[in-house]
Amino acid sequence: MSDSFYLKPDTFCPIVLMGRGGKSICKSFLEAVFSDQIIVNKRLDRHLTSKEEIEKLLNLAKQENRPVLFDISSHLGAELTELAELINPKIIIITNIDSNHKIYNGKRIPYFELIREFLNSIKSDSILVLNKDDDLISSLTEGMRPMQLVKFGLNIRSDFFAAQIQQLGPQGISFKLNDSVSMTVPIYQFYQIYGILAALVVCRIFNIKLKTISERIEESFTVPRGKGNLVRIGNISIINDTHTNNEQSVTHAAQTLITFKNYSNRMIMVIDEMDMDTQDKKSLHLSMGHFLAALPIDVIITVGKHARYITDGIRIIPNDERIILNTDDVTEAVMNLLLIIEANDCILLKSGRNSGLTQFIKILAEKYKP
Repeated sequence: MSDSFYLKPDTFCPIVLMGRGGKSICKSFLEAVFSDQIIVNKRLDRHLTSKEEIEKLLNLAKQENRPVLFDISSHLGAELTELAELINPKIIIITNIDSNHKIYNGKRIPYFELIREFLNSIKSDSILVLNKDDDLISSLTEGMRPMQLVKFGLNIRSDFFAAQIQQLGPQGISFKLNDSVSMTVPIYQFYQIYGILAALVVCRIFNIKLKTISERIEESFTVPRGKGNLVRIGNISIINDTHTNNEQSVTHAAQTLITFKNYSNRMIMVIDEMDMDTQDKKSLHLSMGHFLAALPIDVIITVGKHARYITDGIRIIPNDERIILNTDDVTEAVMNLLLIIEANDCILLKSGRNSGLTQFIKILAEKYKP
């Protein structure tokens, strides 16, 4: 990285974080590394943050010579241009776009075009941190005014790339940064590595040494609660993935559970009804059952009427050793789980944020209380 990119951590520097995934991991990583040196705003949402609040944070950061990070929601629409002019960021991080449009409350948002408008509205010389593996993001800068670009990803042509990646179950994920520096980070879902790489770029822009980064991550970094964080209670591991429950997130979570196979007695998955835009709930859940049937999961507990179709899909591959339970609600699911749990089991809790499934963690913690 060029020396011209280096900033001091005690520098006023507005940073904007955009994208459809990986933002929470990126924020948590930066908070752990920068500690009290960085001001991190909640997600910028039309219902949460006013122009006055943004200006207040900018003024505070300027007075105290601190970086300030704004997480911008993807559904703000035309307000993005106004935010670009107000914040005038020095660093813009775009984790991914994934699709040309985003569905939000049943409406299609032309997110790709809005990001381009946002970038074109920025007046200052900015550093643009991009995910090289996302095809849409790679084409984002075509026809735009020149910016300093730093690209991250798994592609070895990225400025920052992860190589020799290993998923180590409860130990997290290890990789070699630019195929030279070994790092182990307590994340458990493979795709979260993109949020880590994005954060590493920012840390290096501020000239924070990799040794310092590793030490601070070991001391204080954790995956945000409900977004695939690991909870250890006694000798039982719980993957708490109770934030979103769409088809893609269920697939990622199930694949994560499998990485604990060599470190656990049994792998148990508790899955609530999936979030869906389609009216064909039966086909969606059947299809997920077909996918899960091929995975070496020992116990599967479904929650809710539509989730029962998951078990119908699982039974397409006979497995006499696998335990499958259908439950009507979370309370019944938790009671069954408490009855069958054994030492050294690894449990994946998979649901949306309002399911109440995390009550299992509280009950188990009380049971194993010293």
